[in-house]
Amino acid sequence: MPGRTTAWAVVCGVGLGVLGCGPSRPDSSDPGRGRDTLKGVLDAWKGGESLDGYKQTAPAVTVAERQWKQGFKLLDYEIDGDAKTDGFDVQFKVKLTVQDAAGKKTQERAVYNVSTTPRLVVVRYEAGS
Repeated sequence: MPGRTTAWAVVCGVGLGVLGCGPSRPDSSDPGRGRDTLKGVLDAWKGGESLDGYKQTAPAVTVAERQWKQGFKLLDYEIDGDAKTDGFDVQFKVKLTVQDAAGKKTQERAVYNVSTTPRLVVVRYEAGS
C-alpha cells in the first residue's frame, strides 16, 4: 500500500525533526572572542574612527552604539569583570568616559551584548528596550 508507506515516512520524518535531526540550534557566543570583539569596537571609537568607517572592517562587525553614531567621542573605557551569559550572547559591563559635541565630558556605565556566532555583533543595551 503506497499510501500507508508515504504516511509512515512523513510521521517518521516529523518525529526525527523533533528529536533533533532538523536544523541545529545556534552555538553560544565565546566569551574570549566576545571580549576581543568589544575591545576592538571600543578601541576604534576611542581612536576617532567613525562608526560607518568601522563597519567596513574585516572581519565585519555589526555595531549598535547610539552615542558613537551621534558623534560622541570616547575618551576612555574600562571593561568591568568577566562576561556574563545572556541567552546565546555574552554581556559585558563597561565604564565609559565620553564627550559630547559641546565638549561636556561624562562618565557612565554601559552594558554591551556581544554575539560571536553566527556573526560578530555588538549592541549597547538600552534600559527599557
